[in-house]
Amino acid sequence: MSLATPEQMAALTVPATLPGVVRVGTPLAGSCVAVSAVHEDDAGVLYCMVARDPMESHGAINPEPLCDLHVDLTDATGRAHVAWAVAAALGVNPSRCSPRWIGTTPRPGWAIDGGENYVYRRYYRSFDAFNGKLDPHDNTRLPDGSRWVDAEALRLVALHVLGGGK
Repeated sequence: MSLATPEQMAALTVPATLPGVVRVGTPLAGSCVAVSAVHEDDAGVLYCMVARDPMESHGAINPEPLCDLHVDLTDATGRAHVAWAVAAALGVNPSRCSPRWIGTTPRPGWAIDGGENYVYRRYYRSFDAFNGKLDPHDNTRLPDGSRWVDAEALRLVALHVLGGGK
C-alpha cells in the first residue's frame, strides 16, 4: 500500500460549476470551504461565499465565482457532495451512489451501485471509456485511508454524468 502522489492528489478535483456539487461545507481546492449555498448575481454569474482559511476564526469570507473554484475530492466530504449530485442526476439512492468495480457480472467494469439492481444500466456502457484506465485492485491510498482509485472513478463519473461544468 502506498500513498497517492502529489500529482494524483492535485488532480482529484471537479469544477464547482458541475450542477449540485457545491453545498454549505463543501471543501474546495486551495484549503478553502464553501460557507453558503450557490447564488446567481445580476449578471447571471454563479457564486458562493468562500472562507479561505476555515480554521481561522476571523478568516475572510468573500463571494467567489464558481468558475474559479474546484471541489476537493481528497476530502471525504467533497466526495460525498459530488456523489450526492451524481445520484440526484441519475435518480438513484444517494446513500449508494459511489462508483465501484463490479467484477462478478458477466461483463465486469466500473459502475454505479444504485441499490437492489446495483448496476444502473443506462450509463454502464459509458464507463467503458475508463475501464482500461483504472486498475480496480490499485491499493494507493489518500491521506484519510480511502482508496485513490475509487476517488478517481468518482471524478470521472461526475465529469461524465454532470456534463463537465459550465
